[in-house]
Amino acid sequence: MQEKRLNDILRYVAEREMCTHEELCRFCGVSLSTIKRDVQMLADRGLLTRIRGGAKAPADNMIDLPKAISREQLRYQSNLDKIAKRAAQLVSDNEIIFLGSGVTVAHMIKHLRGYRNLTVITNSIYVMQEAFQYDINVLMIGGTLNRNTMSYIGIQSINQLKDLNANAAFMSCNGIALMRGITNSSEMEADIKKIAIQVSGKSVLLADSEKFNKISLYTFAQMGDFTSLITDRPIDEPMAREINDAGTEIVVVEE
Repeated sequence: MQEKRLNDILRYVAEREMCTHEELCRFCGVSLSTIKRDVQMLADRGLLTRIRGGAKAPADNMIDLPKAISREQLRYQSNLDKIAKRAAQLVSDNEIIFLGSGVTVAHMIKHLRGYRNLTVITNSIYVMQEAFQYDINVLMIGGTLNRNTMSYIGIQSINQLKDLNANAAFMSCNGIALMRGITNSSEMEADIKKIAIQVSGKSVLLADSEKFNKISLYTFAQMGDFTSLITDRPIDEPMAREINDAGTEIVVVEE
């Protein structure tokens, strides 16, 4: 409940740039003391700025908010498809791979056609739908449906994933920032990605250029947790140096 309220507060503040505690109380239907605690929590994470009597969006507008995705988005984003195609080249026959939620990861499925004895573990309905189109074996993790990402989350999802093993995990994120690491807007989605990294032999991050220098609510990994980062444009030198120092290979697939 608090997670949803925090996301609602972020969206409300981002849309208005500045608002009072009283506005947030009316919007969320909670007490003034609760709103003040929530605002302080978000300010401590760098996601908004406290002002006298209220809150405002950060000047650099780094907040990334979840958006629902459609089937059409899986078909026509060429830059994401290029990232996904390169990621699929890291897969081998007879492997078990985890594919997380997100449009970019779902693009991988069509590039996995022809692999022998491949098993895909996923919590994403979009991945499952795409896999069905191409007759790829899928182990679907159940749980509570997150309608923003059309994926299953929750304790049931986490417990199922803990008992599994994978050769590799492929996942996206909502933001990448040097000081905050790899972030996601949903706490339970972030928890699933943490477990996926733990149960996989290697992990690969798929992130288009819009994800860099942005942060979201929950940090689920540091760059060093990934063997490879696949993106669509060159990364600025300071961040590229930090990523390389963390031991992560940068793969740029330019349009």
